[in-house]
Amino acid sequence: MIPLENADGGTVHPAIGLVRKIARWDAIVVTLLLALAAYLYSERPIHPIVASAPPQIDPVEIVGKFARGNGPNLVQNATNFSAKSWVLEGITVTANAGSAPDGTKTAARLAETRGGERHRILALVDGLTPGDPYTLSAFVKPKERSAFAFEMLDVPLVHYGIIQYDLAQKRVAHLGGDISGAGIQELSDGWFRLWAVMPYQSAKMGFSVSLLTDSAMTVIYNGAEGDGALIWGVQFEPGATLHNFSPPAAQQ
Repeated sequence: MIPLENADGGTVHPAIGLVRKIARWDAIVVTLLLALAAYLYSERPIHPIVASAPPQIDPVEIVGKFARGNGPNLVQNATNFSAKSWVLEGITVTANAGSAPDGTKTAARLAETRGGERHRILALVDGLTPGDPYTLSAFVKPKERSAFAFEMLDVPLVHYGIIQYDLAQKRVAHLGGDISGAGIQELSDGWFRLWAVMPYQSAKMGFSVSLLTDSAMTVIYNGAEGDGALIWGVQFEPGATLHNFSPPAAQQ
């Protein structure tokens, strides 16, 4: 078998190439599952999508300064969105594009492409305890876009959840599926932390973070090339309680 080439012209062992292909295939599967789940949800909702936040949605919490945590975070490359563990759909990533909540210049810029599609980043997470709830969170800073969405699901598909955030109005705009709790934290310097809780029935899950049009909260739309927002510090942690952000031990 001919070894694969690295970006620097060197070669890697064929087994490493196979692992990369498998990882890429898993990501494609998650993309398809998210699309299928969204379609099935729109056709036969598990719970009705609501236009205003239900009682389990927390009001916007003012937290001010960033505080670092030391708990578990199952997301690989939680601040490195250019890493191969992230899949980009209708979006580009520019690393080190702005100051992050912790004061370092490590925030990434997500920018739409021109096509009429979803504009999002996707990732897989392993190591869940089936049957337990987990909390997904991300720091975002609105620029040209100030509306965002999370989608989460089991792999294989059992539970699915979607939530949309309107940061121009500082509110959870839509909530649906199996999400059991959600909210928004407001930090200094224009940053927000979005979070949502959902139970999972598998040891693996997939999720996406999407840009939305600000007025209609549209998921699929013709992007205004270059428009977007800043993102930093994605966390996926056990339990139904949001904790301070903890970067994983290894950033690849």
